[in-house]
Amino acid sequence: MDQAELQSSVGNWSGVQKLNERMNRISTVLDYSICRCFDCNSFEKDRVFFNEEVYYFMHYPPVSASVREPRTWWLCPECYQNRMEILELYKKEKYYYYHKTGMTATLDQIGLKKLKDYNKFP
Repeated sequence: MDQAELQSSVGNWSGVQKLNERMNRISTVLDYSICRCFDCNSFEKDRVFFNEEVYYFMHYPPVSASVREPRTWWLCPECYQNRMEILELYKKEKYYYYHKTGMTATLDQIGLKKLKDYNKFP
């Protein structure tokens, strides 16, 4: 099938529909492109493939393997280094990502003494 057939809504409706559905599932093609850094959009010769699974240790309550749908993307070396520095800070300061509310904070920042007290959090 050539590109003209894919673009033709008359000759290939199901192909166009499938292509459209696939395109709508991802954020944008440019965000996940091999050519661009996801964070700064720079074009880099050297890139690092990054997977957001590295953040799963921070998730509370823990995310089961059946629910996980990690995104992966390319980063330039500088942005990768920045993300790793932030990750090390989060580990050191004991940050948690409360994925049900979308909040990233330490227990002190939200006024809790123990992690189990989060279930009582309003």
